[in-house]
Order: sequence, then structure tokens, then C-alpha cells
Amino acid sequence: MMAAALLAGCSNEEATQVAEEGLVPIRLSMANADISVSPSTRGTGSIDGEDIGLEDDTLGFSSTDLLYITAYNSENPDFSEPMTVLIGGETYENLEDVSASVEDGTSTLGWNDNRVRYYLPEAASYDFYGCHLGLTEMERESSGLAFVQNEDSVYYSLTLDGNQDLMAAKSDRPGSASLARRGENPKLAFHHLLTRLQFQLTDGNPDGNQTDLTIKGIAIRSVATGKLVLATTGGVAPHFVLDAYDEINNPVVELPLQGIPEEGQAIAGANKTRIGGSLMVPAVDPSDNEYEVVLDIEEELNGQITTYELGNLPPIELPADPENGTYVGKSYMVNITLYGSQEVALTATLLDWEQGGDIEYDPEADI
Repeated sequence: MMAAALLAGCSNEEATQVAEEGLVPIRLSMANADISVSPSTRGTGSIDGEDIGLEDDTLGFSSTDLLYITAYNSENPDFSEPMTVLIGGETYENLEDVSASVEDGTSTLGWNDNRVRYYLPEAASYDFYGCHLGLTEMERESSGLAFVQNEDSVYYSLTLDGNQDLMAAKSDRPGSASLARRGENPKLAFHHLLTRLQFQLTDGNPDGNQTDLTIKGIAIRSVATGKLVLATTGGVAPHFVLDAYDEINNPVVELPLQGIPEEGQAIAGANKTRIGGSLMVPAVDPSDNEYEVVLDIEEELNGQITTYELGNLPPIELPADPENGTYVGKSYMVNITLYGSQEVALTATLLDWEQGGDIEYDPEADI
């Protein structure tokens, strides 16, 4: 209603007069946090960097990584009423769920529609929020992603697929026209909201395997539907919360590891060999730090190929951060040791005779 009133009450002439009084553009930048802001050429740069498996992975946003920005009154937040801005000094619009990206080689955010957004001269101070959903615009439209605003909170409803690096940020300071004139622009420090699992393989019997063993798939069983909560009236930091388990509407599913070559990953003789990309999973509760893992195996023995699923395995147990006891934003390397099938081999040896002594036997002795 507030936005509608503004639109109805501001003519182009009035907006032009405001523009002549000296509008200040909204400028946002990224602050170093859990990730760097160095540019990456891969859309998944925030997950794995340019070189999967190398220690010097570049973990940063690129200009292809979509970031969504919104802002709300910092003094009396009502999350159903986003910040109102001027575009081009002529159009009033709400700053809600607007896409931006990092300008290559910098930490500056640029609006993806290339339109300059200005503070209203007499507006209150606003807190800015940003998030990274790991979705392209096309994926976003087809995923049924929902952006929800109400008085008490603002959040995105979405379903994880194991390949999204959910991040969120709240500005380090309020933003307003008067602050911007003094060069005080908000910065957004993006933090990871999921747990990253990476995998490597070891041959548990490199000298005795009679099989060619191949990993065709790795998956983690988890509930995957939840909410990325950007802001609440209680001031809770941005976080991801899973929806309650429901056998029909929100069941446990398998989140598959991405990036395993189609021909699979042979393990014969492997010693902690990295496989695939990273699997992004919702962090478990500190009281239940276990993930159920499922492996798809292909085995060749004497020319016969067998494929099977390894389930009911011991769960992966994560060590919690000793400082805060959580798994959010942590990355773990999971080393999987596998043992190939063994042929049943029987051998026989002819031994020398051994003397067992003499036996006296007289069949008529008792007659």
C-alpha cells in the first residue's frame, strides 16, 4: 500500500525535481567472509573453484553468479514493506528480490538490469540483505522457488539438489542518502549456510584385489526442502532451516554427488583419490551429526560385470567445530575405503607319509 501511494503521489515532474536536488546512487560491495571475492570463470566457483581437487581452489563469486538483494527499514522493520528507491530519477520501485552480481576483478556489486538505483533523499536508514541461491534465472523460474515477505520475516522456500551453495549476508551498517554522501556504503559479508562434503577414494586391499572396482555414484540421504531465512524481527542472522519431515510431502531423499565422470571412477590401487565435485547438504543437528551414505558400485570379476547399491552402511560422522559446536559453513573431506570381492580359491597339497607305529592284530586270538 505504501508503494502504491508513492507511485500514485509522485509525478514524473516531481521525480525530476527530486533528481535535480542531488540523488545518491545505492552502492554495495562485498566484504571478505567465508569466501573470497576473487573472480571465477565457473558458475559453481563458490563451491569448488576452477580446479576441483587442487589445494589452491579459487573460491569466489563470478559475474555469472546471481545474488539477490533486498532492504528493509533498520529502525522499525516490517518485512512486508521493502525499501523504496528511485530508478533514473523518474520511477519509484521497491527494492525486493533484485538480482545483482560481482563486477569481475572487484568486490563491487552491480545491478543486473544495468539501471542505477537511488536513495530517496528523506528516507530512513535501511539494512540490506543479500543471498546466493546457486540457480540461474532459468533454473529459478522452473524450480518453483518462492520469495515470501510478511511482517515478521522474509525468506525463500526452495528444495536442495546437492549442488547449490546457499549463502546469505546482512549489511555491516545501515544505508541512507546522508551516509552515502559521506562515502559510507554498506558491505555484504556472505556466509555459507550449508555443509560441504568432498569425497576421495582409497583401495582397501590394493595387493589382493581380483576385481576392477568402479564408483558410479555417491549420495547422501537427507530431507531437502526448507527455507533460507534472510531476516526476522528477532534479529536472528540469516540461516537455512529444513521443513519438518513428512513421509509424503517432504520425505528423505538422496542428494547425489555431481561431477563423477560418466565412465565412473576406478578405484584399483587408489590412495585417497579425489572423486567428483562437492556435495552441499543441510547441516545436521549437533545432537545427531550423522549422514546416511549410499554408494553405487560396478565390479568386474573374471569378465563378469556386476552393479549394485551399497546401502545400510555405517553413517558418516562429522566432527563438530570445537568453538561453536556446529557444522554450518564447514567443509569436510570424506575418505571412502572400499574392498573388492575376492575369488574363493582352494588348493590341495600331497604330504609325505609319516610313521604312526605298529599295530598287533590277531583275529583268532580269543577263539
